[in-house]
Amino acid sequence: MDASQEAWLLLRSLLALVAVLALAVVSLRFGLPWLMRHRAAGTARQLQVEEVLPLDRGHRLYVVRWENQRLLVAASPGRLALLARSDAPTPAPAPPAPGADA
Repeated sequence: MDASQEAWLLLRSLLALVAVLALAVVSLRFGLPWLMRHRAAGTARQLQVEEVLPLDRGHRLYVVRWENQRLLVAASPGRLALLARSDAPTPAPAPPAPGADA
């Protein structure tokens, strides 16, 4: 193989590498955010931790919203206990912003 063939082979390899890197950058820049938006939009969260209160080193209280219920759960290193259950209230409307005309 002479020098011109080696140079041409090296140039083709570099061009292929640049094309693959450009494709990776474009897909990460545009494809990944699009995929995350469309994946998250289709699923509504059924379980949400509203509050956490650490009691001591290994014990905590959690207020958890699940479907239409609020659960008070106590957690320790070896155990979980349901302390209370209630119907989840509907969220109150947000107060108007200061200076906003009604």
